[in-house]
Amino acid sequence: MEELLSKMDPEKRDRVINSSFEEFGKNGYDKASTNEIVKKAGISKGLLFHYFGNKQTLYQTLMDFALDYLGTLLEEQIDWSQQDFFLRVRQVTEIKLSALQQYPYIYDFLRKTTTGASVEEIKNRFPTKLTALTTRIYQENIDYSLFRKDIDLHRTMEMIQWVSEGAAQKVWQHTSSDLATAVKEYNDYMDLLQQLIYT
Repeated sequence: MEELLSKMDPEKRDRVINSSFEEFGKNGYDKASTNEIVKKAGISKGLLFHYFGNKQTLYQTLMDFALDYLGTLLEEQIDWSQQDFFLRVRQVTEIKLSALQQYPYIYDFLRKTTTGASVEEIKNRFPTKLTALTTRIYQENIDYSLFRKDIDLHRTMEMIQWVSEGAAQKVWQHTSSDLATAVKEYNDYMDLLQQLIYT
C-alpha cells in the first residue's frame, strides 16, 4: 500500500502522514476525523480520498509506512560493527528517538494501534522483515565474551529480550511529549541488566 504514498509530492505526503499520525494517535481509528486530517494537512478531502479511497486504507497504509520507516531507519543507521550488546541497544534507542524529528506523532500512532494488545499480538502485526531485524540486533556480531562466564548464555539472552520487550511496552504507553522520560526509564532497566550480566 505504500505505493499510494510514493505517488504524492514528498512535502505534501509528510503533511498528510504527520496530520494522520496525530489524529489517529490522539483518537484511535474509530474516533479519528478525516476532516481534521485534511485541515491540518492543508489539502482537500477529495484529494485525500483520491489517493487512499477510504479511511481504512489510509490507516493501513500508515501502519505499513510507520513499521517500514522505522525498520529501514534502524537497518541503515545501526553501527553493525558495534559488538557491545548494551551499547547497541542504546544506539537503537537513539535511532528510534531520531524518528521524531521527521514524524513527531509516529509513536503516538503506534501506541494507539497496540493499546490493549499482548506482546504476542503486537509481534504478529509486525512484518517478517522487522522481526528478522530484531533478531539481527540481538545476535549479529555481538561479543559474548563480555558476558559473565558463569551464566547460561541462551537463557540470559532470552531474559534480556523479555525484560527489553516489557520495558519497551512501558515506553509505548507514553505519548511523544514524555517519550524522553520513558526512554530514560528503559535505559535504567538496561543499565541494571548490564551490571548483573557483564563481567
